[in-house]
Amino acid sequence: VGEWGGQSEGTDWLFHINYLLDKFDSNQWGQTYWCYYDGLLDNPIMTSLVRTAPVAVCGAIDKYGYDRENDVFTMSYNQDKEYSLPTEIYVHKKYSAIECDAEYTVEPIADSEAAILKIKGNPGEHSVTIKF
Repeated sequence: VGEWGGQSEGTDWLFHINYLLDKFDSNQWGQTYWCYYDGLLDNPIMTSLVRTAPVAVCGAIDKYGYDRENDVFTMSYNQDKEYSLPTEIYVHKKYSAIECDAEYTVEPIADSEAAILKIKGNPGEHSVTIKF
């Protein structure tokens, strides 16, 4: 998709941002939100932009997405062979449960609630569910 962005007062327009992010994720399109001004990181839009997402996947992603209503991230992927490095998922906040069909570790990111979920699996279909 490339760069996109926008800004408006209040939070009534965030449904549009969420729609776009869900569309990008469902099509596995890369994107960059571009808009900077003093106070951006404290703006309510950050609750939409900062979300759990795959960083590096061993194999091909079938689908992934963050369900805001139920506060759950899901991903399924097909690992085509053995890899020396793990699949990595950025976890944007403190989670309550992780369901995964392979071995995993969670590495906290300093000075935040965020972490990197690292999954080491064998070839085949895999699924991951992260509940918040």
